[in-house]
Amino acid sequence: MEVRYGTRLCRLAKGLYAYVGSALRGVEARVSRHCAKSKRLRWHIDALTTLPGALVLGALAVPGERGIEQVLAKTLERLGEPMCPGFGSSDSRDPTHLFRVDLSALSKLCHMFNMRYLPCLAAYRVGDAEPCSEGIRRLYTQICP
Repeated sequence: MEVRYGTRLCRLAKGLYAYVGSALRGVEARVSRHCAKSKRLRWHIDALTTLPGALVLGALAVPGERGIEQVLAKTLERLGEPMCPGFGSSDSRDPTHLFRVDLSALSKLCHMFNMRYLPCLAAYRVGDAEPCSEGIRRLYTQICP
């Protein structure tokens, strides 16, 4: 699958990817937007999530604080494989905010940052978050039945 973002083009193999973004207010609305296929292209992630072959499973959310986006990106650099230089990181010094990951990496990330899982089908409803470990189990059953 190829994603065009800005003037760049990046080829992505089939797999599981994590994108680091921020929404200091309104995380449920932001996740719901990322889950939607039809939308005006505003951010780099929109170019990816609107592709026919892309499926957004949900989001791992961490309580917002300034700078957490960069901390998460640095952590995912170690746990996963950085993809698409400059993707989603044009407003930071991070090389990218898109990473190829496996479920083990997501599980580690969840525990390191006490994250919550917001599944796409319910991301827009406040209070639908579940413990990250349960969300990772759900992801695993969706991806690897």
